Amino acid sequence: MRSTVLSVVRLAPCFSYALAAVLALSMGLLAHYPSSVLVWWLYMTVLPAMHVPVLLLLSVPGIGPGVAIVLLACLAFLGVHLAAWPEQYPRIRFVYAHVALLATACGIIRAANIQAGPSMLTLPRLLRGDWSLQLTTSSAIWVALFLLVSAACLGSHMAIIRSIRFK
Repeated sequence: MRSTVLSVVRLAPCFSYALAAVLALSMGLLAHYPSSVLVWWLYMTVLPAMHVPVLLLLSVPGIGPGVAIVLLACLAFLGVHLAAWPEQYPRIRFVYAHVALLATACGIIRAANIQAGPSMLTLPRLLRGDWSLQLTTSSAIWVALFLLVSAACLGSHMAIIRSIRFK
């Protein structure tokens, strides 16, 4: 049971890269099949949490949509390899998990609708203000992914500390 949970936690950054690859793929599919309901559903499902990381990757000169899909898919497969042999490459796993954490956090922060003022102009609300964080409707999936990737980062920290301690 413990090894299964640890395997899922180690695979969490892989899910993040795979979702980014799915978003890049759905962008290409949307360009070719704009009337497909399935392609629109796929695009709109993954869009809230992976929009910013994928667009940041696509803004790099020389990286087009095809290169981005291949790069993200290769990174996802690298994560499977790193999760299968976690003690072999602790530093690479550390960097891999933290890049996924930054991408996931960036996407979730962008997906959240932060309201920085009152939503209705009534005097009690003006005095008190409404500074609530309103997440999107499917935010539970993205928060769970963020927590799993955070746990993978914590696991990579523990592996690095363990390797330093036993040297």
